[in-house]
Amino acid sequence: MAETCLTFLNFQCVRDLSTALDSPLVVVFFVDYASCYWGTHARKGLSPRAESLALRLLDDYDKHVSSKLLLIHERDWWWHLSEKNGSNAVGGFAGLHGAAYLGIMPIICSLLEKGEWDVNSTDVGGNTPFVWAARKGHEDAVRILLARPGVDPDTANVDGRTPLMWAAACGHRGVVEKL
Repeated sequence: MAETCLTFLNFQCVRDLSTALDSPLVVVFFVDYASCYWGTHARKGLSPRAESLALRLLDDYDKHVSSKLLLIHERDWWWHLSEKNGSNAVGGFAGLHGAAYLGIMPIICSLLEKGEWDVNSTDVGGNTPFVWAARKGHEDAVRILLARPGVDPDTANVDGRTPLMWAAACGHRGVVEKL
């Protein structure tokens, strides 16, 4: 199923959808599901083809409609912050952010091996990939990212919340213990 979602999200007609969400998404009804659940399916098992498709999607993730849809489903805070800033873009929620949010270890490792990603980059909410991994309770992702040089486990986002605060608030005991 991950491969099906990722194949769909990589179609050029989907890649061309605006992050402003002014495109008729009703016509492309599967975009919402694929955007929000490809990671759930990928965590259950990731074929080499699905991994390749995921890396392709995440390459320009901050410009892909699926990143905005994923964050809209996360919480309304991101949507309001983005609109308040007058931004239709996803505001720095790049590929490594997405992989950490979704907790897909093979993808996180592949992205880190490439060395093209700043592990301390922040999205519009001031969240680093490490914050997202802790917030979503992905213990293995937290462990891998914490081992990276320069990752500060106490960096707060724009709301002043640290990874430890997020993990505790979301009930992720294993992450809290690691931190």
